[in-house]
Amino acid sequence: MVKHSFSKILWAVGWGVISILTLAQTGCEKKENLNPQDRTYYMGFTPLPYALTPAAIDYTYTQLEQSADIVCHHFDDGVPWVEALKDTAFHPGLQQDWAYRKSRTLPSQKVFLAFTPIRFDRVALASYRAATPNMDMPSPWNTYSFNHPDVKKAYLTYCKRGIDFFNPHYFLMGIEVNLLLKLNPSLWQDYLELHTYVYQQLKKAYPDLPVAVSVSGIDLLEGYTDADHAQQTEGLTQILQQTDFLGFSLYSYQTRYLTGDLPTDMFSQLFSLTSKPIAITETGYPAQRFSVFTNSITFEGTEDKQDRYISQLLTASNHENMLFVINFVLRDYDQLWQAWGSKDDITILWRDTGLIDENASPRKGFQTWKSYLKIPKK
Repeated sequence: MVKHSFSKILWAVGWGVISILTLAQTGCEKKENLNPQDRTYYMGFTPLPYALTPAAIDYTYTQLEQSADIVCHHFDDGVPWVEALKDTAFHPGLQQDWAYRKSRTLPSQKVFLAFTPIRFDRVALASYRAATPNMDMPSPWNTYSFNHPDVKKAYLTYCKRGIDFFNPHYFLMGIEVNLLLKLNPSLWQDYLELHTYVYQQLKKAYPDLPVAVSVSGIDLLEGYTDADHAQQTEGLTQILQQTDFLGFSLYSYQTRYLTGDLPTDMFSQLFSLTSKPIAITETGYPAQRFSVFTNSITFEGTEDKQDRYISQLLTASNHENMLFVINFVLRDYDQLWQAWGSKDDITILWRDTGLIDENASPRKGFQTWKSYLKIPKK
């Protein structure tokens, strides 16, 4: 059975979720349905399956063939540091995963490849990827920081091998990198050294390939989370010096507003942070009500709210000449969540963000998605 990365589901929310407990939730504003004459961006998903079964994996890729013109191959479960440094073969399991993904991506679909040197909890150097994802770092790797010469060499090799294998149209060399600045700022300068080195070397080797990093969009908007706005703004300025476009990881319900009304200028604020091309490298919105931490926090998600979010996002993105939009989860992963024990912790945060529900029924947001997908891409 092909193994896929699920570390996004396990990612620890860094913005202090408990602090939003006392914030009021409000109703939905009226949905606007503003289909443009032309679509400026590609639309896609990751191949994250709703269960770890061959049938679920096949279902997901079949749906991607019909519902996406770009596929995001998102790797957030460690780096094969040892093998990359030696430039030897990666573990067979990782090679098989790469080969299967490539075999199930249509030639007509664009490929967005996302790697990261940052651990999935965004506080340290990425874990080791070998026989299984997110393995403990072997010695002496467990003593290295981002700017160690071996880290630079190994990560660059890993990126090059991924690019050579997948031949992507867009490459992300870091995922939600500003969360490292937020959660462990002592490592930020070390990371920037790696960031600069890898970007410059990749541009020498692949001058025509758009290379970038993504940032947590909600942490760049003042007052949306508990992030230090001045610190985040400075970090963004540093990042933008070495990137071809800027990717936004956007989960608006993980802010002080929860699933209530968002400020009407959220998208315009976010998209005006840079004059460079932009992309929504991952996003999602829950279509069902759920609680976390023993009902301490409740998210009043509904199908209509999800549909409104998708419609507003796709409309705003077209106005901004977006490169592409990735909705991370295609189908709700209730089966996977139940296999983990139906916990009410952070593993549930993205469970209901699929545009197809757990029973394989398309939601309103999926119909909105498909209506935009039918619009000719410029």
